[in-house]
Formats: sequence, structure tokens, C-alpha cells
Amino acid sequence: MPEQTQYEPGTPNWLTLLAPDIEAAQRFYGAVFGWDFQTQGPADMQYVLCVKQGHAVAGMVPRPDDPDTPIAWQTLLATDNLDATVQAAQKAGARVVAEPMDVPEHGRLAVIVDPTGAAIGFWQAAGHVGAELIHEPGAMTWNELRTPDPKTSDAFYRKLFPYEFEQVGDGENIDYALFKVGDTQVGGRMHSPGESAYWLPYFSVDEVDKAATRVAERGGKIINEPEDTPYGRMAALEDPWGARFSIITLPDN
Repeated sequence: MPEQTQYEPGTPNWLTLLAPDIEAAQRFYGAVFGWDFQTQGPADMQYVLCVKQGHAVAGMVPRPDDPDTPIAWQTLLATDNLDATVQAAQKAGARVVAEPMDVPEHGRLAVIVDPTGAAIGFWQAAGHVGAELIHEPGAMTWNELRTPDPKTSDAFYRKLFPYEFEQVGDGENIDYALFKVGDTQVGGRMHSPGESAYWLPYFSVDEVDKAATRVAERGGKIINEPEDTPYGRMAALEDPWGARFSIITLPDN
């Protein structure tokens, strides 16, 4: 079981769903991934932990009543110096949408919008490392930046973390690069012309086809039907409120 106790800077370490109906979101994702839930904080600032096999794997918060705040899964990247990371992001052209803040006993958080328009969070862990379980069914297994301007996004993220980019597409028909921290692949970047930039999380599941059917039966959408790839069988989905995510059955599952 890939339990996590730490993350290297630049590694996606947490996911938070900005949900317009947090109780309905718990029913939906509980049915899709078999999650349990733990509600934390006061009634006006609730945060819901999504729990699998006793481990926190993601979170949910009520989406702010603000038309500029998307309904989306928000990826967070690990940092060991939040203030310095945010300052570097601003200097490189990012817009800060949530200034660095303390989450008592858990860590520190900030959210920015990168120069290509993708929202991304940063998490400096204290008591809460981030996702305590990865690469297991019902847990995060991959995060992918989809951007119409890969040249700008690659240059931006290199200024924040010691990333190396490994091109796996041909650069023309398929422009896809892997983010690497040292020798470890931590995420991907896909050139997606004609659409707004965003980060897309992938969750591991036992059986992609059955999980996709559960999504559709409970009001979500199948954007890309299940298909086999060299990395596993996967499908692209939306929840009933429009938050996008993908699912994958890893080859060794």
C-alpha cells in the first residue's frame, strides 16, 4: 500500500474539490470511489476529508459564491517554503487568488493562477502531509496540466521548482511532457489548443468501465469513453456539477 509521509517540493500532494453542493458531492463521490468522509471546522468554514482505507486522500470545500471561482478539482503542489514559492510565482507572472495562510496544526496554503490561466495551489505541510495514500483504488495517482501555451507554462513552472521535462509525444501531433523531480515522474503537461488551461487529476480505480458507469448513473458525464493506453485503461469524466477528473486502472491492478 503506497502510504505517504512526505512529498518532495513540486510534487502534487493534495486535491480539493470546490463543490457547489458539498453534501450531494459526498453522496456522488462516495458511490463512485467508496470514500468515507470526515467533516472538520466550524459550520461556516467546513472542510470535508475524503477517506479511503482509513487514509485521507482528498478534500472538499463549499465553492465560494463567486462567478469567477470555477467548480473544479484543485491540485496542490508541495513546497517547503510557501512564501518563497508564491513570491517566485508572482515574479514569473502569476496572479495570487489566495494569499499564503495558516491552517492551524495542518500546514500553510496559497492559490495562484499561472500565466496561461490554470489555477494551482501550494501546500506546505505541517501536521497534514497531504494525500496519505496514492496509486491505490480510490486515491490520486496522477495530475496533468492542460494548457494552450506549453512554452509559457513550462518556463513558468521551471522557475518555481527543479523540474525536468521529458517529451513523450512527437511535439507536433501530440505535445505531452512529463514533469520530473530528480528521477521521479510527478505529473504531466499536455498541449490543449482551443481550451482554457486547467489541472486534471487522475484517480485509480479497480475497473474503469464500471466506475465510469457509476459516474453516468449518478448524474455525471463520460467525456472520453474508457480506452486502453500504454499506461492503463482510462476514461475522462465530469461530475454532475462540471468538475473534470479522469480515472485509470493501472497495469498492475
